[in-house]
Amino acid sequence: MKPVIVLNPSTAVALRAVEAAGIAVYQYGFRPSMRVDYVSPGIESVLGVSAERFYADPYAACAAVHHDDRAGFEAMLGDDRADAQQGTFRWRDGDGRFATVEHLQLPVFDDAGFVSGFVGLALRAPDPRRRAEDEPWIGQIVRHVCAARIEEIG
Repeated sequence: MKPVIVLNPSTAVALRAVEAAGIAVYQYGFRPSMRVDYVSPGIESVLGVSAERFYADPYAACAAVHHDDRAGFEAMLGDDRADAQQGTFRWRDGDGRFATVEHLQLPVFDDAGFVSGFVGLALRAPDPRRRAEDEPWIGQIVRHVCAARIEEIG
């Protein structure tokens, strides 16, 4: 069952802007058990897996990740460190080809202060020839958005 999430108006506007830019947003929890709390309606265009599939089976994503990247992806999903995490993984499209997708995850805390899941952003890398040491595109976008917001606040 798809959960109902109520956002305050400013958060809803920000979420729509991020999703309109082609960035998929997701939230999942792993305490007490793995569950998907939210995925962008357009997540399939980024990851190749439908939102309905994520809600029905939180582990569905693992099957679409390239087998060479799967261990790293699964490690990132279950990592309960209280810091931001980044990863780049190849995802299988509906047509069987692989696309490089960058992820940035921020921790979500439960009432006791423990990491209980993550809110994440996923973005297809626009240039598959990028080198591992290059700054991830998603990092550049987040840095740009944060700088613009700080400038706006004054």
